[in-house]
Amino acid sequence: MFNKVNNYSEIKLFLLFFILIFLIRNIFLIFSLSSYPWFYEWEAMRFLIDIRNGDLNVFEFLNLYEIKNQYQVFTKIFYLFLFKINNNVWIPKFFTILIQIIPAIYLSIIIKNFFIRNLNNKIIFYLLLIFCIFPASLANFYHFSESHFYIHIFISILSFELYLKFKNKPFKISLVLSFLFVAAALNMEFVALTLYLTFTFFFLYRFIETLNKKFIFIFILLGFFSFLYFQALFFFEIPAINDGSQIIEKKLSRSFYLVLKILFHQNSLVLGLFLILILFNLKIFFKELNKDTNKDFIILVSIFFAVFTISVAFSRIQIYDRYKDFIQLGGLLAIYIFNILNFKNKLLKYTFLTISILLIVYNSLFFLDKFYERKLETIKYDNNLADNINAYLFKKEDIKENNLDKYSQRFINQIKLSVDNKILKIKYPD
Repeated sequence: MFNKVNNYSEIKLFLLFFILIFLIRNIFLIFSLSSYPWFYEWEAMRFLIDIRNGDLNVFEFLNLYEIKNQYQVFTKIFYLFLFKINNNVWIPKFFTILIQIIPAIYLSIIIKNFFIRNLNNKIIFYLLLIFCIFPASLANFYHFSESHFYIHIFISILSFELYLKFKNKPFKISLVLSFLFVAAALNMEFVALTLYLTFTFFFLYRFIETLNKKFIFIFILLGFFSFLYFQALFFFEIPAINDGSQIIEKKLSRSFYLVLKILFHQNSLVLGLFLILILFNLKIFFKELNKDTNKDFIILVSIFFAVFTISVAFSRIQIYDRYKDFIQLGGLLAIYIFNILNFKNKLLKYTFLTISILLIVYNSLFFLDKFYERKLETIKYDNNLADNINAYLFKKEDIKENNLDKYSQRFINQIKLSVDNKILKIKYPD
């Protein structure tokens, strides 16, 4: 199988990983995801009811900030589209499963660009597969309402892919990137800066590499645009800039600590160690990198990861679970570095291979433990909600906060509203 995979075309390699990642992740969701809305998903239910009843139009819904403090236009479009095509009924389990298409696509795009006809041994292939089929962030994996994080990574990776395809067609790539820059802003206004800055520093890198004045001009233009965009966020008082974790004061040493924590995080497969390794193998590394036809894509992903790392370190007080999908990109970079260096020194080779295997096994076992824990929580959550909703519908007993579990108590009003308006796929009285 490995020999066949290493000779696959880009599309075949993409499809192989896309299908495996999507199917295996969905198996986990089928057995551990609730049949009822979860957390902020409940918040969206009242707005979907208003849309169905004609009390809220589509444009008003897309402009809402009440669901979360990000614009999240694509998440809201998914809410609306899936709700409408299913005859105004919300099926959280099925719809959350569908969202896994997004990470399956962007991970497969990265893999096919990093490893097309370039896998040096079977072990790397299987490590890569295992590393990607297990989600890094549990919050993004289990919450439909957190899909905007997936979408931002997807938009960014797609922009790198399209730049690679159209970089010799200035007009076309300008239009494509302009569209994707707007899409990023409509998804997560503040986080969109990571995409803009990625391309800004990429063109600085291209200028240093080629001394082509065209690239320094684009660098200055994008840098100026990023600065104006940043100022505009504060001028228009975008809700995301007032996030509590963002405006809290912290020591500079804490920021440097977070940089190191991301570089040596289990989800980045301690990328920091691999970067140190590059310093001692610069000639070999750049020789191999320069031979890669997808070099620009690899550089863009590397800069994107660096920009993300610095932005989180200096704007947050800790690394939240939802950022782990970004950190996982560092793990893919670590596997790429290990793959192209293809150590001659057996001690180094087996040392770094052992570290990679141990970390991937740890990440996998960590997820499986959380998966089992979530499965048990879901059984209790579903049974509790089913009992309360059935009593409410068939025995006319009110749903009381004390009767709900800790995960659903805060959403008691949304639960009643959803049941009264029959937007959940449950059994109702005749």
